[in-house]
Amino acid sequence: MSSSGGTSSSFNTKAANWLGYSEKLEFLFNQSPANMAFEEFISCILEAAKENIPYHKSSFKFNPCPWWDEQCSRMVKLEEVFNEEISCG
Repeated sequence: MSSSGGTSSSFNTKAANWLGYSEKLEFLFNQSPANMAFEEFISCILEAAKENIPYHKSSFKFNPCPWWDEQCSRMVKLEEVFNEEISCG
């Protein structure tokens, strides 16, 4: 098992099954020798988390078109400032 987790999602710790997480860690740690390597340690933690802690739902992320550049970003920001000034009077 890779320690990277293979995802950019984050765990939703508010909805975690902490008892299941703790029991899974205890089981995994008891299966490994006392001098387990750091990678194995991280792997055990991630395995227990994946089984007992749901991920946050990912939010939509803006992916600009290939032609989108810094000038486009500046123009959007200027438009936002302009619209804000108009609405404030």
